[in-house]
Amino acid sequence: MDNEIKVRFGIDTISEELYKECKQFPESITPSKLELRNLVESILIRNNEKIRVRTGVSYSAEGQSLCELVVCTTFYIKPFTEVVTIDDTRKTVSFKAEVISTLLNNAFGILRGVLYEKTKGTPLASFPLPLIPIRELEAMNRFKLEDE
Repeated sequence: MDNEIKVRFGIDTISEELYKECKQFPESITPSKLELRNLVESILIRNNEKIRVRTGVSYSAEGQSLCELVVCTTFYIKPFTEVVTIDDTRKTVSFKAEVISTLLNNAFGILRGVLYEKTKGTPLASFPLPLIPIRELEAMNRFKLEDE
């Protein structure tokens, strides 16, 4: 008996939700003073059988916000109902395949690329968004359900 699920997924849309940078960057940024905060959130859109992954980063140094970026990447998943199980009673979500780690990896890569383009020519260009192990991204990830 073959229990293998063949999953197809692709990018439906990519949108920039937020981008803010400080009006006047400091002349130099001390790496040890640079602080990063990340956002990772997966929104399961039941009616459209899609998953929107919001990824974001904020850079600050010595109490000054330098830049904030949030990018939403929406993926379609086929077959959605065979891969994603939503239990409304228990308020849980489970996946029958390693789908979420793949989506997080792709979405975070997109965030890195957008940030690279946005910070060209600024002091932040020397501080690209670091790679984050997939297990850490999964641990940061928060799930929401929507019926869009």
